[in-house]
Amino acid sequence: MNAQKTETGDAKRMRDAASALLHDGPELEDLVAEIRDMRNGRKRIAIAIPTRNWNEILSEHLKRLSAQTFRDFDVIIVYGEDDEYLDDVCGLQVVHIRRKSDCGSAGGFYIGEKFAFDEGYDRVILADNDALPDSGSLVLELVRAVDSGADIALPKVRNKKGGEARTIDIIAQYGCMSSAMLKKAGLTFFPFYFGGEDIEHLERMRRHGAKIAYVESCALHPPASASMFIVKPSKKLHHLRGLILFSYLGKSVIDVYCEIFMLLVYGLFLLPWRAGIFRGMCGAACHASQMHFFRLKTSAEDDVSPAPVNGAEGFGAISLMAGFYQGRTVLEKAGSAFRSLMRYLAQMPRIFGRSIVFDGAVGHDGIALAILAKNSYLKYDGKIFPVFKENRFYLFPIFFLYFPLVVFLSVFLAVALGTFGYLRMYMLGVRTEGYGVRKQEK
Repeated sequence: MNAQKTETGDAKRMRDAASALLHDGPELEDLVAEIRDMRNGRKRIAIAIPTRNWNEILSEHLKRLSAQTFRDFDVIIVYGEDDEYLDDVCGLQVVHIRRKSDCGSAGGFYIGEKFAFDEGYDRVILADNDALPDSGSLVLELVRAVDSGADIALPKVRNKKGGEARTIDIIAQYGCMSSAMLKKAGLTFFPFYFGGEDIEHLERMRRHGAKIAYVESCALHPPASASMFIVKPSKKLHHLRGLILFSYLGKSVIDVYCEIFMLLVYGLFLLPWRAGIFRGMCGAACHASQMHFFRLKTSAEDDVSPAPVNGAEGFGAISLMAGFYQGRTVLEKAGSAFRSLMRYLAQMPRIFGRSIVFDGAVGHDGIALAILAKNSYLKYDGKIFPVFKENRFYLFPIFFLYFPLVVFLSVFLAVALGTFGYLRMYMLGVRTEGYGVRKQEK
């Protein structure tokens, strides 16, 4: 009887701990193994940089920060559980924090924000480890914008491979915010683990009326490599799961059902060719709708990165559905879809049964082309990756019946999963408003 009571009590404590992570946010002592404070007094501004197993790029990051024209800031580095602290911090005031376990990018940002908030910093800048300062006045312009009345300041971001700097709404690539906005909206939602946490955080601050300023200074960031044919399936699973969870927490009901539907359609449609990608896309929809946060268990096979091939021959394929469904009105969206369809039909004769090579990411539009070709490849960063090899599916009449079947099944499953997800979210009481700061207010 006593043993049964003990087990029941332990189970309750575990449920309470998990519930707290979904409601209020954990305390630093529960997440941090060590804090080594190398500051000589506290500055007004903190730059939080989460990193894990990547001290080489972190070293370059600090060198670039030390070259800023404005250096009245502290750097909070959140290391992985097994990382060694950097010895050379380029003369910057640094706080080294080692986390207890792998809590993903969401956990790294949460720890950095939580430390900065608890320490009383006025301004907090969030920076991915590989998001590097490009302009010497980057920090100065960000801080000035927030000091002038903005709640959030965002820089332009330039691709490390070249190209023009673009204004993008990503808070984790040198986004600066006031502590007052953090107190109002809360910190990064820790349970996300990886994928969607930065988008949800910015959207949450927008719901609280955040004034966003855009500065001309730039940050550098590597080109996105999120194509399902390049990254390991486990990474894609976490990323897609995070985007659907963000939809549950920050978008409309229709958006949630559409996101799930799209993943199911392309996941099921890829099943005959790429079972691993099918598991990632459909698995993401299922995990998100069950409100499975934190790190997911994945197989050894799903943790292996795709291998490139030695070479490939074929003509280049354009992105046919770029701009698909663009437009404000229903008529504009229909016109955009019609133009994409015409481009698709125009390419069919020379793609059918041949080999094609994509230069860049292969998204949903690329899949629509690849299923018509015998062989399809993706060219990325000087390497060639297979998309579909020795494809024979297009030769059979069943091809024209398979797609309507997939669409019908996806509609049914999207409605079921989406509805179940909202029920789970209500039962668990998941909420992000004031996350990580609510206890302090109490």
